Amino acid sequence: MSVALAAQLREGTKKSHTMAENTGFVSCFLKGVVDKASYRKLVADLYFVYSAMEEEIGKLNDHPVVGPVAMTQLNRREALEQDLAYYFGDSWKDDIQPSPSAAAYVERIHAVAQESPELLVGHHYTRYLGDLSGGQILKNIAQKAMNMDGDAGLRFYVFDDIADEKAFKTTYRSAMDTLPIDQAMADRIVEEANHAFHLNMNMFKELEGNLVAAIGKVLLVSSPAVSGPAARRLLRPDGINRVLPREVHLHSGSGAWHRNPFSLRWSQRGPADRSLVVHAEAHRGCHLSGTNRESTFP
Repeated sequence: MSVALAAQLREGTKKSHTMAENTGFVSCFLKGVVDKASYRKLVADLYFVYSAMEEEIGKLNDHPVVGPVAMTQLNRREALEQDLAYYFGDSWKDDIQPSPSAAAYVERIHAVAQESPELLVGHHYTRYLGDLSGGQILKNIAQKAMNMDGDAGLRFYVFDDIADEKAFKTTYRSAMDTLPIDQAMADRIVEEANHAFHLNMNMFKELEGNLVAAIGKVLLVSSPAVSGPAARRLLRPDGINRVLPREVHLHSGSGAWHRNPFSLRWSQRGPADRSLVVHAEAHRGCHLSGTNRESTFP
């Protein structure tokens, strides 16, 4: 027995897909606002996720449900290893660890593989088909945003073993539609795919915090001295306070912000709290809001 799983996954995950695209990190990425430190952390998190996925799926090549979609042309671990070497150097394995959200994602993949491996199809669809569909667009955005040339550092988005992406996606969807599952299992796979989207969103939210921290550091380092109604005093525990503008328009001709003007607003809870609450908005509609706890007061 088989069901039209590909169409059910597409329709059944639309809401989750939209929610993922609307997270601050992803929406900013799509608008060309990419911080290299946050991006390399994303690469590290994805390495752990794909390593777990490809480890478990590699054991299931003969599984009647998982095997047909376990197409090695899609594998990303080797590409991610090349990207990690680019960002961290040859000792990258000693320099990375999964974020809490990535660790939870990895744990879920291993648990599903042990308890109900059919559900791995939902994880496989969520990650790999999305990577293949949007890879070239995301690669171009990242190249421009981080002033990079060629594929170095962006191998994740390059599928050397897939000559025709459109034809490959047709083959992939056909394989999903002929899997020997009933409707009850199809429903569970769609549910798991939605869970996979939420696990990804948790990673993006952590990365959004990193991006807020990066913007907050720029605010502290680059803000000019000001006075009057446009100013707000930054309170320091040592009593030596600093005045920063209430709002900063940040421009960068090169580097992380890809020439995007940012309007930054900030607030502080009090002199004992060494953090800023930063609200950032780019002219292209990229919105970030969070607490920058990584910057030390100048």
